[in-house]
Amino acid sequence: MAWVAGQAGILFGTLIVLLGSLVTLITTLSMSAICTNGMVKGGGVYYLISRSLGPEFGGSIGILFSLANAFGAAMYIVGLAETVISRLNEWGFSLIDGGVNDVRILGLVVCALLVVIIFVGLGFEAKMQVVLLFVVLGSIIDFYVGSFFRPNGEKQAMGVTGFRSPTFLENLYPDYRNGYNFFSVFSIYFPAATGIMAGANISGDLKNPASAIPKGTIIAIVLTTIVYISFIWITGSTVVRDANGLDVPVLLNSTLLANFDSKDWSSEVFAAIFGAPQQYYAKPDCISDDSCKYGLMNYFQVVELISAWGILIFIGVVTSTLSSGLLSLVGGPKIFQAVCHDRLFPYIGSFGRGYGPNGEPRRAYLLVFAIACAVILIGDLNAIAPIISNFYLCTYALTNFACFDATFSKSPGFRPSFKYYNMWISLIGAILCICVMFITSVLNALITFAIFGILFLYLRYRKPDVNWGSSTQAHSYRNALSYLQKLEAIDEHIKNYRPQILVLTGNPAARPALVDFAAAITKGNSLLACGHVIPYAPSDSVYLMTQNLQAKIRKWFRRRHVKSFYLPIANISFRDGVQYLQQGAGLGRLKPNIVMLGFKENWKASGVDGLEEVNDYFGAIQDTFDRHLAVCILRNNASHGHDFSELLKSHDLKTIPSTETIKTNKEKLTEKPPRPTNFLFNAINVQPLVVKFTKNFKSANETPPSPEKDFESESEITSSEDLETNVKKPSTHYTPEQVDVLVSMNRYRFKVKRATIDVWWLHDDGGLSLLIPYLLTQRKSYLEGANLRVFTVTSHEKHVAQQVQNLSALLTKFRIDADVTVVPDAAKKPSETALEDFDKLITPFKQSTSTPDETDSVSDADGLITEMELAVNRDRTWRTLRTAEHLKKHSTNADLIVLTLPIPRKNAIGSCLYLAWLEVLTRNLPPTLLVRGNQTSVLTFYS
Repeated sequence: MAWVAGQAGILFGTLIVLLGSLVTLITTLSMSAICTNGMVKGGGVYYLISRSLGPEFGGSIGILFSLANAFGAAMYIVGLAETVISRLNEWGFSLIDGGVNDVRILGLVVCALLVVIIFVGLGFEAKMQVVLLFVVLGSIIDFYVGSFFRPNGEKQAMGVTGFRSPTFLENLYPDYRNGYNFFSVFSIYFPAATGIMAGANISGDLKNPASAIPKGTIIAIVLTTIVYISFIWITGSTVVRDANGLDVPVLLNSTLLANFDSKDWSSEVFAAIFGAPQQYYAKPDCISDDSCKYGLMNYFQVVELISAWGILIFIGVVTSTLSSGLLSLVGGPKIFQAVCHDRLFPYIGSFGRGYGPNGEPRRAYLLVFAIACAVILIGDLNAIAPIISNFYLCTYALTNFACFDATFSKSPGFRPSFKYYNMWISLIGAILCICVMFITSVLNALITFAIFGILFLYLRYRKPDVNWGSSTQAHSYRNALSYLQKLEAIDEHIKNYRPQILVLTGNPAARPALVDFAAAITKGNSLLACGHVIPYAPSDSVYLMTQNLQAKIRKWFRRRHVKSFYLPIANISFRDGVQYLQQGAGLGRLKPNIVMLGFKENWKASGVDGLEEVNDYFGAIQDTFDRHLAVCILRNNASHGHDFSELLKSHDLKTIPSTETIKTNKEKLTEKPPRPTNFLFNAINVQPLVVKFTKNFKSANETPPSPEKDFESESEITSSEDLETNVKKPSTHYTPEQVDVLVSMNRYRFKVKRATIDVWWLHDDGGLSLLIPYLLTQRKSYLEGANLRVFTVTSHEKHVAQQVQNLSALLTKFRIDADVTVVPDAAKKPSETALEDFDKLITPFKQSTSTPDETDSVSDADGLITEMELAVNRDRTWRTLRTAEHLKKHSTNADLIVLTLPIPRKNAIGSCLYLAWLEVLTRNLPPTLLVRGNQTSVLTFYS
C-alpha cells in the first residue's frame, strides 16, 4: 500500500482501492445470486459459471482460474521471499547474491513446505488459518498504534515524519515513475483484492455455502477496503517519497511547484482540479541518480518502519502471504479436479482422482505445485502480478456476465434467494472488468483472451455430452419461441418456401437410408421430422417405453450428424397414427408440408392376406393428399426395402464402422477390419423394440401383446456406457455380405462423382418435382454437383423442338440449369409384354366375383381390383406402362430418378391397382423418388 501511495498519491491511491473494491463487490453480488440459486458443489467459480453459462464458458474459465491460482500462489510466495530476503540483507546475510536468485531459492523452499502442509491434511491447514488470522490482526493493530508514535532519528532519516500536513499535501498528488501509470499500478495492486473467490473455491467443504459465501465475502470486502484505504492515508501522511537514510527530510521555507515528468492522465486531472502540485520538502541528492533506498517509492518495508513493534509487521507479512498462498494452492487444484470430473477435456482425468475420505486431489496438488514453482523462478513480484490480474479480471467478467445472462433469460429456474443484485449492474461489472483488462495491458489481455478463445472453441467443437440447464439453453428456448411467434405473424411467400418433411421412418435406426435421403434435401436448413407409429394402444408402459426410445434416437441422430426431430406416436392402426402425426407434427409455421414414405416393397408378398397393411399404406397416402400436403415416395429397389433391422440381426452387425471406412476400404474390410466405432450407435439396441412391436401383429382388430415385458428388458439399458457394454464385440473381420449391407444402408451418405439426376416432369404440381432434385445438387448432399436432366412426354411429335425450347426457357427463368429432353409419345398402346407382365402382377389381387357396390366407387372396399376399376382406369394404366418403358429406355444409368407421382383419386382406384402402378413405374431402376406437390407454387420467376 505504501508503494501505491507513493506512485499514485493518496487521492488516486484511494481511487485504485475503490475501483478494485467496486469490481469485486459487483462480482460478489453476482456470485451471491448464482450461489443462492441452488446447492453449490465443489469447484468454486468453475462450478458457478459452467452451470450458468454452459460447459464452453465453464471449462475455459475453469482452466484459466486454476492457472490464476497457481500464479497467485507463486506471487504470494515471491512477495514473502522478497520480504525475508530484504530483512536478511539488512542483517548482512544472503544465500547467494542477496537478490533475485535468493528470492527464487527461498520461494521454492516455501512452496514445497506449503505443499507438505496441504498433504498432511486440510484440517491442519484450516487450524493454521485461524492462527494466521490472529497474527495478521495483531500486526494491523500494531501498525495503527505505531503511526501515532514520534519517529526517532533513524526512522526520520529513512523518510518517516509522523503525521504532518506538508507530508500529506505533498503525497496527495500522483508522481508516477519508471513507466508506471494509474492502470499499471492498479494491475499490481489488484491481486490483493482477489480473495473474494476463496470461499467459492472451497464451496464443497462448506456446511451451507449458499449462505456462507455471500455473507463472508461481502463482509471481507468491506473490511479489507477500509484497511487498505487507511494504510494508504496513514503511509501517505507520515512518510515522504524519497530519503537517503542519512539526512532527515527538510521542510522548505516556502513551497515550490513540484517538478515531475509524469504525463499520466491522472496527474493532469489532479492539476486541473486542485491546481499544480506543491513541493514542501527539499529533495535529497540521491534522486538525481535514482539511488535512494528509502521512502514510499523505494523501501517496501515502510509499514514496518511506522509500526510500534516492527518484527510483528514482518511476522504479519509472512503469515498473510503464507495464508494466501495456502488458499491458492488448495483452491486451484480443487477447481481443476472439478473440471476433470466433468470430463470436458481428454487426457486429464487422472488429475481428478481423489484420495482419502475427502477425495483430496493430490495429483492436481502436484501439478499446481509444479506450475507455481515455474512462475516463482521469475523472481519479480511486479512482473507476476499483472498476469494474475488479467486472469482474475477475465474470471470476474464471466461471473458477472453469468448472472446477467441467467437473469436476462427469464428462466423460471433462476430464483436466487439473494435479492440484492441487478442484472444491468452485473453487465456493467462485466464490461468494466474487460475494459480494465485492456487498459491495464493490451498484450496481457490479448494473451488471456487467446487462451480463453482456444479453450472455448475446442469445447464448442467437441460438444461435451453434458446437460446442466445453463442459461444458454434458456436463451435457445426464448429465441426459438420469439422467432416462432414472429414467423406466425408473417404471411408465407413463395420465395421463402422450404421443404419441411415428415418422413415416416418407423424406427429411424432401422431405416437409416430413408433418414439420410430426407436429410440430404433439408440439410439442416428446414424442418425434418421422423414419424414413428408404434402399433400399441396408448398406456403407461407404452409411454415409458416411448420416452426410453426417444432418448436413444436423439443420441442416434447426434452420432449420425442428422438434424431431425423424432415423433413417436402409439396407435394400433398405422393409418390413424399417420393422421395424428400429420395433424400434430410441428408448431405454427414450422409444420410439415411434405410427407415422405418408403415404398412398400412387400406389398404383394402376402397376397390377399396382407391387404390390411396395403390398405393402411394406401389410405395414408390418400389422407396426406386430403390434407393438402405434398407426397414423396422413395424406392431403392432392394428386396428388404429401407428396413435393415432383420439384415443387421442376420449378419450379426452389432458395431458399425464409419461411413468413410466403408467407402474407402470396401475391399480391405474383408481382410483386416478397421477399429470399429459406434457410427450407427444403438441401431441394434433400439431395433428389438421395432421387432417386438410388429411381431405376431396381424390385424388392427387384434389386441396387441402387452409391452410391459419388452419395456422391462429395454429399460435396463439407459446410458451410453450401458448400451456399449450390452453390444456384442464385432467379428474379427467383415464378410462380403456384411460389407454389402453396410454400403446399402449408408448409400445416401457417399458422395457420387459426376452424378446424374433424371427428372420426369409429367404434371405441373407447383414445381416441387423440380425443386427437390435441384436441392439435391447443392452442397452437403450425396449428389452434390449432379447433372440435371429434365424429361417430359408429349403426344405431338411435330412440336418436340418447340417444346424443348419452351421448357428450357422456363427452367432458365426458374434459375435451374438442366438438360431438357421431350419424349414423343402419340398415345401409343404399351407393348404386349408390358401388358402381360402387368396382368400377372395384378392377378392375385383381382376380385373373383363381380358384386354390385351400393356406393359410387368403382373400386372394391377391401382394395381388390375389379373389372370395372380396370376398365375405368385403362388409359391411366396404359400411360403408366408407357412411362415405365420410357424410364427403362432413358434413365437406367441415372443415379436418381425423380418422377411425378400419380394421384390416388378416391372412389376411382383401389389400393392394389395403385400400388401395382407404382411397382411397374419403379422396379428394376436406380433409386426412384415419386413426387407430387399440393398444387402450391414453390418456384417463382421474380427476385
